[in-house]
Parts: sequence; structure tokens; C-alpha cells
Amino acid sequence: MLKSIAQPSPELQAFIQSLDLPLNQAQQKHVTQVADALVTTEGRKTLSSLYRAITGDPCPKAAADTFRVAPWRADDLRIPLREELIQDALARREAAHQKPVIFLSLDDSLTDKDKGSRRLQAVDWHFDHIKALPNQPAFAKGFVYVMLRLTVGEVSFTVDLQLYLRASTVRRLNKDREPGNHLIFRSKIEVAQQMLAAVAPFIPTDCRVYVLFDSWYAAASLMKWCRAQGWHLICRLKSNRLLNGVQVRHHNQRLKHRRYTRVRVTAADEERPRPTWFVPSRASCRACPMKSAYSYPRGTAGIQGHATSARPTSP
Repeated sequence: MLKSIAQPSPELQAFIQSLDLPLNQAQQKHVTQVADALVTTEGRKTLSSLYRAITGDPCPKAAADTFRVAPWRADDLRIPLREELIQDALARREAAHQKPVIFLSLDDSLTDKDKGSRRLQAVDWHFDHIKALPNQPAFAKGFVYVMLRLTVGEVSFTVDLQLYLRASTVRRLNKDREPGNHLIFRSKIEVAQQMLAAVAPFIPTDCRVYVLFDSWYAAASLMKWCRAQGWHLICRLKSNRLLNGVQVRHHNQRLKHRRYTRVRVTAADEERPRPTWFVPSRASCRACPMKSAYSYPRGTAGIQGHATSARPTSP
């Protein structure tokens, strides 16, 4: 195999040094080599594959020890990296004279592993909502991580990424840990809120913030916390959520005697306008602390902190 990396990028080396990580010279070298190889190589991204592309035949086992047993924590890299990425995105926005609007996108993903995997601590059986069918749940063995992505204008960065561990996984891992070093179970909602709380101090007060997530994260605790920050929400609602004291799946029946206002919504490609029917409705939703809500087709609802794109018509 032809070696493709003779020396790490000077810009990457300067960036990693600016993070002021508590690493010795050998550890910093491995972190720099892995980061460079992840960006520049193709194919499998295992340490062995990455290090085969670097001249000098560095040892992938030493790199594994750097990430596995070295006396430094993931937060030692995650915290300064998150701050650097947010500041860079905001600086690019100001240089381009773009509107002060920030989008924070929350989502989770399941990474499949082989069914025989036993050595990776975070691997366990998780519900697979992609393969699941009505009345036919599906499960896959792997690990789940929650991701927070920040978008400002044309710039988009993943500013945080954290593992989600099931309660049973936490109990299993705590059996082999010291009493003072036990893991604490956190639901996906709690992980998401902690990630948003870590980003909040770096958001300028003059920026309008929109938090986007799917119906899984549309929980009262998370939505109320976001609204307390003055942020706005864009999400879907599960059909069993209460809207004006009625489940969303039955909400259209209460509005069947009202006229619909036709609203033309432009698709993401900005070339295919699609007509959609909206029914404006003031919401006093116990699980959705919003000022306005709109009922969408097929029993779903899109929610924003302030919605003014459609106006009610006379019945």
C-alpha cells in the first residue's frame, strides 16, 4: 500500500496545539496523526488502516493505548474543541455579514456491531426504529450516540457527541468499577439537555436560536428548558401528545368544521414549491409550552416558539 501521509498538516498541528491539551509529546503526536489520517484517507477507519497510510511505520497499538489507557479524559479534548468550533463559526458569520441566526440540531444514531461483539463496553442491544414495523419491534447490537450540530449560515459543525448507555448497560459496567467511580444513567433527553447547556454560554444574546429535533425528543422537560433560554423549537409531535387537552391523533376532528388556509411551502431545493394545508390553532399544550401550534397532515404537528406564517380564516 502506497503511503499517503508523509507529515501532518501544519494547520492541523497548530490547531491541536492551540487547544492546550494535557498530553505529553508522544500522545499529542498520536492524536495529530489519527486526526490527519481520518480526514485524508479513504476506506476503513480502523487504527491499523489509518496508520498504514503514514510513513515511518508508526505503531497502531501505541495509538490505541493513547485513547484507551492514557491518563487523560475525553472532556480534555471535547471542551476546548467545542469552544473553538463555535467561536470559529460565529467569526465566519460576522465576516460574511450574515443574519444572527443559529440552528442547533439534535439527533441520535445507532452504529451496528457484530452480534458476537463482547469486548466493547458500550455495545448492547438497542431498539432499531428503522427496521421496526408496527407490532414488530426490531433490535440491533451496537452502540448509540447523541449528536449536536451547530449551523450558522453556510457553516456547520458537529460541536458535541456523547454515548448513550442503557440502564442495564450502566449496571453491568458498574460491577467492575470502584464505588467512587460509578457511572450514572442518563436518558437521551437528559444527554441532549446537558449538551445544549454546555453550548448555551457561547451563544451571543443577539442571535436568534432554533433547536431542531425529531418527535423522540419532544418532551416537556427539554422543550420548557429551551424556551426558558429564549430559544425556539422546530420539531414533530408524537400522535399521543396532548394539544389543547386532546391527543394529536384526534386534533384534526376538532378542526374539521374550520376552513383551511392554503400555504405554499418551498422545498429544500428552492425549485419545487409544494402546496400544504395548515390549520392555525392557539395551543395550550401541557407537554408543549409554546405560544402557537399548527396542525400538519397525517396527525403530526410542527411547533415553533413564534409562528406567523399562516393566519386563521373565518369559518
